[in-house]
Amino acid sequence: MSIPVNAAPGTAPPAAPPASAASRAPGIGICFAFLLGIAVPVGVLGRSVPAGDTLAIPLGLGAAVIAGAIIPGPTRRLLICTLTSLPFAVALLALVLLATILGTLILQGLPPEAYARHYGGAVAPILLGLGLNDLFHASWYAAWLVLLAAALVLVAVRRKTWRPPQWGHGLAHLGVVLILAGALAGVREGFKGHIDLHEGQSTDAALPVSRAGAAATPRPLGFSLRLDDFDVEHYPPEPKFVVYERQGNSFKPRKAIKLKDAGAWTAIGSGGASFRWVRRIEASRRESESHVLLVQRDATAPPEEIPVTPDATVPLPGGAWRVRVLGYYPDFVIDTETRKPASRSPHPNNPALQVEVLPTGGGPGRKQWLFARMPEFDHGGGEGAGPRLRYRYLPAEIPAQVEVEVRSPEGEGTHRFAEREAEPLQLPDGRTILAYERKTEVKEYRSRLSVLEGGRTVREKTIEVNDPLTWRGWSFYQSNYREEDPTYSGIQVVRDPGLPLVWAGLLMMCAGLVYIYYVRPRMTRTREGLPPRPEEAS
Repeated sequence: MSIPVNAAPGTAPPAAPPASAASRAPGIGICFAFLLGIAVPVGVLGRSVPAGDTLAIPLGLGAAVIAGAIIPGPTRRLLICTLTSLPFAVALLALVLLATILGTLILQGLPPEAYARHYGGAVAPILLGLGLNDLFHASWYAAWLVLLAAALVLVAVRRKTWRPPQWGHGLAHLGVVLILAGALAGVREGFKGHIDLHEGQSTDAALPVSRAGAAATPRPLGFSLRLDDFDVEHYPPEPKFVVYERQGNSFKPRKAIKLKDAGAWTAIGSGGASFRWVRRIEASRRESESHVLLVQRDATAPPEEIPVTPDATVPLPGGAWRVRVLGYYPDFVIDTETRKPASRSPHPNNPALQVEVLPTGGGPGRKQWLFARMPEFDHGGGEGAGPRLRYRYLPAEIPAQVEVEVRSPEGEGTHRFAEREAEPLQLPDGRTILAYERKTEVKEYRSRLSVLEGGRTVREKTIEVNDPLTWRGWSFYQSNYREEDPTYSGIQVVRDPGLPLVWAGLLMMCAGLVYIYYVRPRMTRTREGLPPRPEEAS
């Protein structure tokens, strides 16, 4: 049994021991229940008001709380003691933090049917009913932020922060209030949308990003925005070889080999084939285009090259055969009306030769078609007598090429890929394709914008992804582009009127912390005649 000890005359009684966490737990629980109880009616009422007035109820609640704490009456002391208590602060901050985490984890602003797909038919109605699909615009979430701001104001008043020793606490508390006010202003008046423009087009409105499937109504800007120019910058192309393998009825990429790594033999597919890069052949130009026949006398003999010209007859190697070129079609096509061969254009898009193979000693010949883009297809050639023919078209403009050496169980040889629009090489196994690609990646894209007021240009700027054009509170960011449409630019539009309040609040809070932890201790030591601490001496 403890015996109370009376304080000595003229001395203050001993301070009461600090309350333990266990003793505060009931109060925190009561505050949790109180705050959750507020959220339910506020959330229900918030759904019944227009979208632009969802903050009316939370702001009204905050005004009522402040008024109840100022106006004398039986509730004044209760409100002040409750809102400035530690249990209330713990409960409120915990709920705000939990709600913010949920708003980060749960997808926001999607149509209702999307939540059923993502979270299932049992969970989706709960998310929609509690407003967790648009949490940061929910009335109950705003109500908690308003109560937090009201509590901070009351704490600042209760601590009499207008007195010099408490200036730091006042600045810190009011700084947080400004941050919350800026956040609420952004919720109510903020805007996030987009503008789609082509070069030369202008608009005076932006289309908002619809929330929860709501219809989007264009928002006037108060001025016009014009896209003067759009430009896409690419990284230098990185050439590589890509191996494709047949999967079902299509070919799928299996692996990619960078050109710098292709000097060594590299396996291609699972059929025992391999390849290696040999050299790069620079672009050049001939006096004119030329046609070459690849003549293979038997299955084991290597092909021999024989230059030919249209309407000419030339002997073939071995002396037993000769070939006559009956016609050349630079852009071969079958005429749909006459059902006869024709050329769509004079450009060598699909070069083809019609030839006749004749015995040197006389006798009937054999007509066949040869196609440069499909050298294995010799329509009319068949397996009859005579050598096998293939056709190679050599344009006057010879593009730069990459030469590779290929080995397979069927044999070995070299192949050249044009650096631009290279035709892929299909291996004899029929299951593997080797392709040469020079794809480029986008480095950045930018738009040159002009702001027009009254038909006059008042501002110009080239925007990029993180470098917007700002005018009258509106910010325009480069958002996207379309590879197939080089004149199109997608622009993200953002307006946040609460941002200045947020920045001001951050500055006030920082100033308050500096005052609390640096200025006031130094002033106190100076007033008491104590020397400054070593870290303060400098």
